[in-house]
Amino acid sequence: MTQPHESSPVGKRGPDPRQPTQRNANIDAAVQAVQSRCDVRPSVAIILGSGLGGLADRIANPTAIAYEEIPGFGTSSASGHRGELILGQIDRVSVVA
Repeated sequence: MTQPHESSPVGKRGPDPRQPTQRNANIDAAVQAVQSRCDVRPSVAIILGSGLGGLADRIANPTAIAYEEIPGFGTSSASGHRGELILGQIDRVSVVA
């Protein structure tokens, strides 16, 4: 049987996902910031690209959170981008966009 070459990713393990990392801490901070502002627990995430921003207007009972209020999120520089995370419902399905 051939052994993987030393530079090959085969057989190498990444960091233990059970161990705290800075990345996990950043994600936890963002989740906590969003959950502290909204009770919605989305089952669907929608990425709104060019031409799809109007879909955000269909979200019922929306909670909009400015990106700058969420740790780790940057501000949007795209023309016409709202720079907000929007949580609510579309056709009784909990969404985030």
